[in-house]
Amino acid sequence: MAQFLSSWVIELSLQDPFPKGVIPLTAIEMTRTSKDNKFQVITSQRVFVFRTESEGDSHSPLAQRDTWCSTLQACLKEQRLLGHPRPPQPPRPLRTGMLELRGHKAKVFAALSPGELALYKSEQAFSLGIGICFIELQGCSVRETKSRSFDLLTPHRCFSFTAESGGARQSWAAALQEAVTETLSDYEVAEKIWSNRANRHCADCGASRPDWAAVNLGVVICKQCAGQHRALGSGISKVQSLKLDTSVWSNEIVQLFIVLGNNRANRFWAGSLPPGEGLHPDATPGPRGEFISRKYRLGLFRKPHPQYPDHSQLLQALCAAVAGPNLLKNMTQLLCVEAFEGEQPWPPPALDGSCPSLLPPGHPPKCFLSPLSQEFSDPTCDSVLLGGLN
Repeated sequence: MAQFLSSWVIELSLQDPFPKGVIPLTAIEMTRTSKDNKFQVITSQRVFVFRTESEGDSHSPLAQRDTWCSTLQACLKEQRLLGHPRPPQPPRPLRTGMLELRGHKAKVFAALSPGELALYKSEQAFSLGIGICFIELQGCSVRETKSRSFDLLTPHRCFSFTAESGGARQSWAAALQEAVTETLSDYEVAEKIWSNRANRHCADCGASRPDWAAVNLGVVICKQCAGQHRALGSGISKVQSLKLDTSVWSNEIVQLFIVLGNNRANRFWAGSLPPGEGLHPDATPGPRGEFISRKYRLGLFRKPHPQYPDHSQLLQALCAAVAGPNLLKNMTQLLCVEAFEGEQPWPPPALDGSCPSLLPPGHPPKCFLSPLSQEFSDPTCDSVLLGGLN
């Protein structure tokens, strides 16, 4: 039935690829036909009225209306039988708040998530999942304009927003720019390195999904700790992104981090760390920087090295090893990596790139009538796309 309906567009603007709204099927209570070629979609908040239009002689508007109603009713019935009263909760937004949108009469509630900026009529509409527009951030750019304003430029149009203050403008622009940059990331290296479970948490503060590394120190770290590592200087910590600096990640360096893992690295760097003196993910920059400096610049928490009693000489040797031949062998020897009693070596199948994907699942599939492709994107639809955003 989805393919049968794929050539029909209901109240969509072909001039604007952005919709006027998206209604999750889980928010729909019932549908019913109306006079002429119209039908109603009824939610707990309001009634949406749609009008079908004729495209050629193959189907009349009334037949299209009846088919839409019967199809929606069948989807609702199946949804209730399967016991899915609400869709899975989307990931927690990175940032939310009210913004003025040029060309829109009232303020909109904006929710920034990885790869997407969603606009809603209100915070209540956000909680119900009934949105005005969902803007994919891939290919976008951010431009700060007047004192409280900024633009989000997409390949199709420019969205001009005004924040409540200059500070809020800067925060929104920075968060959007970071989200846009994230869409350019290459996850291949990160997936391989995260295949060692110990690398799924920052070696310094324990934050989840760290996507930076100190290559010469053999640790995977989060963005906040990476900033403090960078402040130490490249002679102590050579910081690289797992997602953006992919050209520096040779197969041998990736293998090093898979074999090593943050657990083994920390047996060296934090082997003498007193209990209770570790770093927490929510640590402020001051204590975070002090802890990282003591751990790596001074080497206060590591055990004595059999070859390099002088810490500065050890750091020099690590910098030379990561840039030289036999990297894997030399780095593991310098970091005193050895098999511990009862410990199984990390399985090497991950080294060939066949590790399972560890990325969080994306948004649940949505079924759209797109003004560009005019086809359903997935037969397991869970939402209805409305007309172009004015």
